[in-house]
Amino acid sequence: MPNERFEEFADRFMKSIGEPGCDLQALVDELIELHAVERDEFNRVRLISMHIALTNIAAEGLAKAQVPGDRIIGFLADNLSTYHLMLRQESLVDGQIDKAVLLRVTEREITAGRMKGNDPLRAFAEGGEYIRDNPMEGLFHADPSADDKPVLN
Repeated sequence: MPNERFEEFADRFMKSIGEPGCDLQALVDELIELHAVERDEFNRVRLISMHIALTNIAAEGLAKAQVPGDRIIGFLADNLSTYHLMLRQESLVDGQIDKAVLLRVTEREITAGRMKGNDPLRAFAEGGEYIRDNPMEGLFHADPSADDKPVLN
């Protein structure tokens, strides 16, 4: 059975993503909401790919606007957190993260090239600790919690 809400969003996403004045933050918010309720894995992966595309377009726009590098890194850290949120949502069983499901989800992401094998969420799936508030800690030296972080417009 086709998911009409997903298809409508995907069409709107493709038509608006590169348009001037596109509200990227609204698209991200809706994308996260759709991912949380989507049950079809193919559509979940499509939503993840859309999120990555949005992040890349926004980061490129920030660079063109000559936003300082530490702010761009903070923006990217926030978007990595959103990506991790989506994967954690996919791994919920009865409201709790099921590490076996998370292991399968992170393996899918690694195989597809969207995640590196040393990602903190993957380590968590394998039994390690995970720092939800700052998954990029140790990867970059920017402060992603800075008050002047860029936002999607």
